[in-house]
Amino acid sequence: MKITRFEDLECWQEATSLAIDIYKITSKGDFGKDYGLRDQLRRAAVSIAFLARLASKNITKTGGSMKVLILGADGYLGWPTCMYFSARWHEVIGVDNYFRRLAAMELNCEALITTPNLIQRAKIWEEISGKKIQVFIGDVTDYSFLSSIFEKFKPDTVIHYAEQPSAPYSMTNREKAAFTIKNNLISTLNLCYPVKEYAPDCHMIVIS
Repeated sequence: MKITRFEDLECWQEATSLAIDIYKITSKGDFGKDYGLRDQLRRAAVSIAFLARLASKNITKTGGSMKVLILGADGYLGWPTCMYFSARWHEVIGVDNYFRRLAAMELNCEALITTPNLIQRAKIWEEISGKKIQVFIGDVTDYSFLSSIFEKFKPDTVIHYAEQPSAPYSMTNREKAAFTIKNNLISTLNLCYPVKEYAPDCHMIVIS
């Protein structure tokens, strides 16, 4: 897809400004003892700025768009990232297994406002923007599932938001601690091999 709009070619400047704003907010905001959330937001902002600049270089050189694979696309960082790159005409592939939704139900701490699931979000986004985000529901600790995504799309960039980020959740009991270790280590391990096999030039960003 050809990108000709000036604002698309300069989108990295917008993202850099966003990253600076988020840094300012996280510096002044009251996060209590939840420094992990603050640091995650900061790293996410920097990553988005970096990828937007990378996208602008790719557009300038090739006149086309990137394929961006986002793992953990249903999350509070994943979905805004999906929309950000889709709005700039990049091909976005979103993957999630709904772990956070299921964990919230298990712990009886669901969101006060009902949130559409990832498939519904993608449909609403397409209706509003006219741009399609491809969605796959599956577990990235399942190597055959993740490998098939890479084999089919051969992404230019992958953003890994699919680790279990909650320290309190991981300390609830032995089972949740074991789940966190398995999910976070295996998901990242599984990511390395299809990148090597199917997309060796892929840029990999891990938000851990």
